[in-house]
Amino acid sequence: MRRLAQALKAEGLTGVRVTTPHYLGILAPSDGIPSNASFRAGYNTKLFPAMLQFHRDTGSPFMVNPYPYFSYRPETLNYALFRPNSGIYDPATKLNYTSMLDAQMDAIYTAMKKLGYGDVDIAVGEAGWPTQAEPGQIGVGVQEARDFNEGMIRVCSSGKGTPLMPNRTFETYLFSLFDENQKPGPIAERHFGLFNPDFTPVYDLGLLRDGYLTWRKKIPRDEPS
Repeated sequence: MRRLAQALKAEGLTGVRVTTPHYLGILAPSDGIPSNASFRAGYNTKLFPAMLQFHRDTGSPFMVNPYPYFSYRPETLNYALFRPNSGIYDPATKLNYTSMLDAQMDAIYTAMKKLGYGDVDIAVGEAGWPTQAEPGQIGVGVQEARDFNEGMIRVCSSGKGTPLMPNRTFETYLFSLFDENQKPGPIAERHFGLFNPDFTPVYDLGLLRDGYLTWRKKIPRDEPS
């Protein structure tokens, strides 16, 4: 990344920031309490100190892909979907978390702070919620996807921040724009999109400002394969 940043700078492209996404498996196994989070052994000494120093030097964000969908259980569904719930209490910070995304972001922040890099910005490389999954799976549908994505947008863009990172916004990329009907694997992997492959909306997240019929006339003739 440092060489790529140097090459961009040499070409005068100083506005391009260099980063790379990480899934939450970079964290050591824990109980889900943010203050207990740390990077996995080896990562915390051989990889992330140098990487986080690069982000500090260049002003680029440390990018993570938090996915409450892959961590929820039926009893924690409301916690994952920003719905009313009793929350998870962190005794070390005396903070109560009612959003799994907040807890995941603060877990990353805690791991970074333990290495001395709590000042480095964090960006969300991708996160989302599927509208379909395996038969009988609880907590998957259009309403659940809408609740999660609306909650994520609200948390990341409001400027409120998280309990450990107040008054911060987070550059965030929603996964995904289109359903991927040819993607292998579990059913859910094909159904994170806001739109079907034929450009019809799966649900409206506020993108169809002129209404569906007006917008539908603007789509190209060639549809993605």
